[in-house]
Amino acid sequence: MPELLDPDEMPAWLASFFGPAKIPTTIVAGINQDDCAIVDLKQRIVLLTLDFLNANPIALELGIGNLRDIGRLLVASNLSDLYGSGGRPFALLLGITLPHGSTKAEFNMLMKGVKFEASRHHVAVIGGDTKLGASRALVGVAIGAVRSRKHLFLKNGAKPGDVVWASGHLGSAAAAAWGFRRKDLGPRWKSWAKKILLEPTLPAELSRKVSLGCLGRGGTDVSDGLGADLSTMCEASKVGVIIDENKIPQTRQVRLAALLGGRSPSSFAFASGGDFQFLVTTGQTARKRMKAWGFHEIGQTTKTKRLFLRLNGGALLPLPTKGHRDFRGMTFVNEIDHISKAFTPGLPPI
Repeated sequence: MPELLDPDEMPAWLASFFGPAKIPTTIVAGINQDDCAIVDLKQRIVLLTLDFLNANPIALELGIGNLRDIGRLLVASNLSDLYGSGGRPFALLLGITLPHGSTKAEFNMLMKGVKFEASRHHVAVIGGDTKLGASRALVGVAIGAVRSRKHLFLKNGAKPGDVVWASGHLGSAAAAAWGFRRKDLGPRWKSWAKKILLEPTLPAELSRKVSLGCLGRGGTDVSDGLGADLSTMCEASKVGVIIDENKIPQTRQVRLAALLGGRSPSSFAFASGGDFQFLVTTGQTARKRMKAWGFHEIGQTTKTKRLFLRLNGGALLPLPTKGHRDFRGMTFVNEIDHISKAFTPGLPPI
């Protein structure tokens, strides 16, 4: 029987298939070396990233969003990759396929969301393509730049002994999706959840500060879950990591959902992305500035190349690295429920 395609396994395969020997010296980061393709043009380093928006995003799965909201999320998902590498976005290309029978009004609503979110980040929409097809497919190509390599923080840039920082709260989108249909979470919680899922907040200024300060080493945006994205960064950088569970930044709404659901609050951080936050590693001497800027210290990289989660009592468990995977074919809500429920911080220490 033919082996089924798992898109999340393809970056490593593609990197091997095309081979490092064929990458020109002008390419700072190619396939599977970062979330962005990065090109050194001598006077400026250009970052490019291509990102599909899921065909049935959480907002539509829950029946709470419209095409304007989807337009905003399409832009945010692309810019998030650039911010997670230290890039400053300036342009965006879009590929839009809508189902046969779609109206001009629907296309206009989608573009209004795109325009709103792109304007918030001072990004110009400079081109793309529009088609009609059997179903909706939305893709963007975001373009950004930095002055030199020292302004970047890439998946393959972390060093042993680095401090690991999160730019903001993690697990909010997962908890919001999981709890939105529950009857034991009230109207105020549902209002918070809807805002989390429909109004992307990107840490653009934090990314810019680390980039201009040349403090970042390793980095990645959190798109599939804290453990899943950390593991790809550690693999690319050939380091390990120890994350402190009690330092993972989370809102009181996430903690309330976890309490009512009988699971660990941190389980939501590992279950999915969608918060549009990023991780970055720095040297120990950057602590004072990073804390002053509002970053959250969550752990440290190691030489061992093993990934651990340190519980409140000090016990070490293998870091949960499952995260979102298209291959599972599950709805977002069911996948979040499955992963968060399987999170077992009570296992014996290693």
